[in-house]
Amino acid sequence: MSYSEDQQQEDKNIDKGLALGIDLGNSQISAAVWRPEKRAPDMLKFGNNSFFPATLYFSDLAEKHDIEAQQNEREGSESKIESNPSDMTPKIGEEFTNDKNIDYFVYDIKKYMGKNINVEKLKGEVSYNVNMDEDGNIFCFEEKIPFERMAKFFIDKVVNTAKEQFQKDVNCCTISVPHGFNNDQRTAVINAANEAGIREVYIINDPLSTGIYYISKNKLLNSEYFLVIDFGSSKLDITLLNISKHNSIRVKLSGGSSECGGNIFDCELLKEVKETYKSEGGQIPNDPMKMQLLNKKVEEAKIKLTFQNEAVIEEKKLDNKKELKYAIKRERFDELNKDNYNKIIKLIDNLIKESKLQKSDINHICLQGNSIRIVKLKERILEEFPDIDVCDYYNSIPMGAAIYTAKKLNQMENVQFKNFKIYDITPLSLGIRAEGDLMSVILPRGTKVPIKAEKYFITTQDNQTSIKFEIFAGERKLIKDNFLLKKIMLKNLPQANKGQVKILVTFEVDENFLLHIEAKELSTNISKSVDVFINESLSQSQILEKIEDAKKNEKQDLKEKERIQAMLRLNDKIFEYSHLYEGNEDILRELESYRNWIKHSTTVPKEDYEQKLKELNDNMQGDKLELKNRKQNNTKMNNINRNKIEEEKNMEIK
Repeated sequence: MSYSEDQQQEDKNIDKGLALGIDLGNSQISAAVWRPEKRAPDMLKFGNNSFFPATLYFSDLAEKHDIEAQQNEREGSESKIESNPSDMTPKIGEEFTNDKNIDYFVYDIKKYMGKNINVEKLKGEVSYNVNMDEDGNIFCFEEKIPFERMAKFFIDKVVNTAKEQFQKDVNCCTISVPHGFNNDQRTAVINAANEAGIREVYIINDPLSTGIYYISKNKLLNSEYFLVIDFGSSKLDITLLNISKHNSIRVKLSGGSSECGGNIFDCELLKEVKETYKSEGGQIPNDPMKMQLLNKKVEEAKIKLTFQNEAVIEEKKLDNKKELKYAIKRERFDELNKDNYNKIIKLIDNLIKESKLQKSDINHICLQGNSIRIVKLKERILEEFPDIDVCDYYNSIPMGAAIYTAKKLNQMENVQFKNFKIYDITPLSLGIRAEGDLMSVILPRGTKVPIKAEKYFITTQDNQTSIKFEIFAGERKLIKDNFLLKKIMLKNLPQANKGQVKILVTFEVDENFLLHIEAKELSTNISKSVDVFINESLSQSQILEKIEDAKKNEKQDLKEKERIQAMLRLNDKIFEYSHLYEGNEDILRELESYRNWIKHSTTVPKEDYEQKLKELNDNMQGDKLELKNRKQNNTKMNNINRNKIEEEKNMEIK
């Protein structure tokens, strides 16, 4: 964050107060504070719980709009009631019940804040009113309340609770977010916290928070690998950490799926309930309120099955005619979700394979997130890692975030955190469009940042005076399948033959994921540079989608890359012979026929290019010998002529 000098001076004079850490979840919110006297963090209590649901109910707005509707119906005209600040103050963390107006019950706030969303698609996903203003900002209700403001209400509740429990102010906090949150989403979180009155806000990734908490509880004698499996309601995050004995934490690799949250189990169970109900003569109503209530009961049944062997879902007169009553045993629930369990295990296995480690190399596994509590899923994970220490750190994220704040505020005396450092990794490979529209990778996915890397490029045409560098992020072999981040145009290059002009491209990434790219022509030092936030254009779902997409198409992509490289080898050989036989019109005409063949054969297999290259080399062998003999004869004649001239000169001197 940036402040004016006055603000910075004012901040220095403020008591930093409590060191607060917040886990801003999609389904629930939790928080912790650092207790210097205990040298450990404590969870905040919200009533009898250490969390509250991430929901808002705008009861005043619901009442106001009801009054407006009644007046308009009576008077036959449209009128609006002035909004008061109290209208904007919702009830925080309430469950949905049938006495609430579903149009004013807001959920999935973290999922949408800071994201570039298709508003029409969003309208189909939520029951509350959403719209877009002329600047493209998404807001809720006619009062135009943005998602950032919604998140601000959650942070307000956390801050007020902390003040009440510990009788101290909160001016600084760390908020933990998913590893794949992009720059816009992180900025939205910071803005929400600033609006709630927090002056200094630090953002940290969820798995790193867990790693920090682990360090606080355990003294490491050697470097260890730590697998964090975070399975929340809307996503599965899998992160492999490397923690050194000096307590530095490095993200080695991250993955998972935004399509594979705990709600997949709800969907399977809801589908079964609906099918059973319809088979018994019931009708599924097209009523958002009734469906929201049914969804809630399905979710409750899923939770019950983590503690007991059977759960019952009941809803009287779902279609106003027939009562819904569905009993399900844990065994049937596991049968419904067998494919989901397999998918999750496969995602974990894939990440470990990609890391080039064996399962036996992993020292500890941390399970977190409510959905990981599903009995069968937990059993499957334990079966996959039978000899590895598996721990449940359900509150590790807010606790780790609180420790991070305390470290930032110098409130910590723990020796374990004396040399504490965090290293993150690039979420996708970063590279440049190369000849043949191939992706030339400069920083592979999983590269530790901060980092600086260089790569040389050459011109691909004769007398090329400009070159465009396009920077991409992604895992596919062809740039068309990756994300375009930025472009650089380098002009006024010295004219020379193809391949003679050399350009040095530098990629430098700092700890804030700011990527600085510079392209410099070496003989003239002509250069151009550009900056881009790696996470700015990449959402978590896009990152995971691209990783999974690359794995699916790995064989096909490699085949296509080899095909293009075979074409480029043929093209380079034609270029080489063109310069070798410069002036020989017959041979140049033959080489032009090869160029035309390439131009009209852009989709032929690799073998065709290789066969054509062999044919070209065979055809040129005789010509090469002829050219060599011709050069030797020319050299002999030149030597004879030179000797004659020397003799004539000597005669003249005599």
